[in-house]
Amino acid sequence: MSRATVAGADGPGPGETAIEFLIAGVELSELFSEVIRRRGGLTLAQYRTLAALRGASTREPWELARAVQVSSAHMTSVLDLLMRLGLVERRVDPVDRRRRQVALTGAGRRRLRVVSPHVRALEARVLETTFTTSERAALTELVRRLRAGIAELVVSEGPAGRTLP
Repeated sequence: MSRATVAGADGPGPGETAIEFLIAGVELSELFSEVIRRRGGLTLAQYRTLAALRGASTREPWELARAVQVSSAHMTSVLDLLMRLGLVERRVDPVDRRRRQVALTGAGRRRLRVVSPHVRALEARVLETTFTTSERAALTELVRRLRAGIAELVVSEGPAGRTLP
């Protein structure tokens, strides 16, 4: 499943580091999606939605969309399917009856308990066979900084990115 690197002999050229990140992201997404599908019968977005509800009594759909990084429309579809599967339920907000809250059901918690160990095992396998402990710590910090930089660009340049190069 590994793809050849796009970097040349002299190191990465302009844009090549970003391409490598994108390729790695796609490959990781495919790996995790397959494990989640096989072990839990869920898509990656469905699993991430259930995981975002873990530890919270309820969350609003827009909060889940932001946490899972999908559009509100996509989250509505994800929640509709998770409801049909009996893994989440929508509740009327007790303070504002126009709003809805989403909560895990017992079946949703059980599905998370089944799938999560496989997700953690895959993460450990990928990272521990590829990086040393200090490299994993450095990678985690670098990815956090990268995500913060991206978030800053989105805020300053706007989501459409019209003024980006």
